[in-house]
Amino acid sequence: MKAVVRGGIGNEASVSVPGDKSISHRSLLLSLLASETYSVDGLSSALDVLATKDIVETLGVHISQEGSRIILRGVGFDISEPNDFLDVGNSGTLIRLISGVLAGSEGNTFFLKGDSSIGKRPMGRVIDPLTKMGAKIIGRGYSTLAPLGIVGTKLHGIDYEMPVASAQVKSAILFAGLNSSGTTTLVETVPTRAHTEEMLSQFGANLEVTRTPTANKISIEPSKLRPIDIKVPGDPSSAAFFVVLGLIGQCSIEVTDVYLGPQRDGFLKTLISMGGRIDLSDKGNGLGDIKSYPSELSGVVVGPDGTPDLIDEVPILGVAAAMARGRTEFLGVGELRHKESDRIATTCDMLASFGVDTGELDGGFYVDGIGHDPSKGVLESNGFVQEPRIVVSHYDHRIAMSGAILGALTQGETYIEGFESVETSFPTFVSVFRSCGFEIEVR
Repeated sequence: MKAVVRGGIGNEASVSVPGDKSISHRSLLLSLLASETYSVDGLSSALDVLATKDIVETLGVHISQEGSRIILRGVGFDISEPNDFLDVGNSGTLIRLISGVLAGSEGNTFFLKGDSSIGKRPMGRVIDPLTKMGAKIIGRGYSTLAPLGIVGTKLHGIDYEMPVASAQVKSAILFAGLNSSGTTTLVETVPTRAHTEEMLSQFGANLEVTRTPTANKISIEPSKLRPIDIKVPGDPSSAAFFVVLGLIGQCSIEVTDVYLGPQRDGFLKTLISMGGRIDLSDKGNGLGDIKSYPSELSGVVVGPDGTPDLIDEVPILGVAAAMARGRTEFLGVGELRHKESDRIATTCDMLASFGVDTGELDGGFYVDGIGHDPSKGVLESNGFVQEPRIVVSHYDHRIAMSGAILGALTQGETYIEGFESVETSFPTFVSVFRSCGFEIEVR
């Protein structure tokens, strides 16, 4: 599938984005751990999340729909053994988190597969700690790659220091620890998004978090969960595309009801440090509205500290950097090599297709911006490369959407290949894009 974006002026807009993908995944997976009924309102409709929904239903959870809410009747670790592969689709989050859930399902065997990108994601980082807990997991490449086979067995707690900053690995360990004998304690020296700890605590898990200036220590013991109803806030990673559009375009854009909690606001801090005019309206409980105004941006150095807080937003931050004055360097983002695509290479390729001066660095990349003044409107063709501009997304949703945002502010047409990948995380992207006054055609 291909998208054609035609550059234009746009209009002021107030938009909403799908429910947070990270919280949506966890909202569903908790139904495998809790034995009571609860509701989830605002669940993301992204394909990644729908894959999680399909899997928990296959494993025995009863799900019904009531208006905007879904009702889940949890199974409390009484998981049904499937008679076929569990397909995680494109979701690296799902395959890692559910490995921690299934590892302790004694007497059951599970097989996990996904699309071609899943077979390239490093799985050793989650298999290693789970194996230390007694899990039996095999995979390709000496058990470092999917597909995976998991034989559920009795687990025991461990003490584990995270070698890689990863909320996914942390979550898999905590889920496994909930169904293990003894205490499981992990230490992360680089804080990562805390959705799993927050939601487990809200569900009554026996979990303790100790924060120091140098590390977070998280301990969990076997617990009976007491579920609560969940309201999923808007996804900040999805909001980031339209926050940037408001900064580099001629019209302000407001994104409403977005999650603004810890370890998810790094992209906002970066954009503000670049000179972006952004207003935040705090609605409490980590929820707020974001309004961005046309701004003349300046290049900055991003990272290496704090990059886990914005790792998913790096491609669209690269677009902001392309419009800024001077050089922006993204450092310590080597984890991008292991996403749906090699996002260091594909972000550089996407920007280069517009004629942006960009290149790879050790563990990162640079962007030499053109110093665009948003008040001057769309860029002339000679501001970037001559038409036609063709963006190859490599079927990576964040590359496809970043190319669309930059194409919106560039005169003429931009063609984006592999645009169907957007369904992975932001199925309403096209309608939200059009509501901002920009033209996009999907063929």
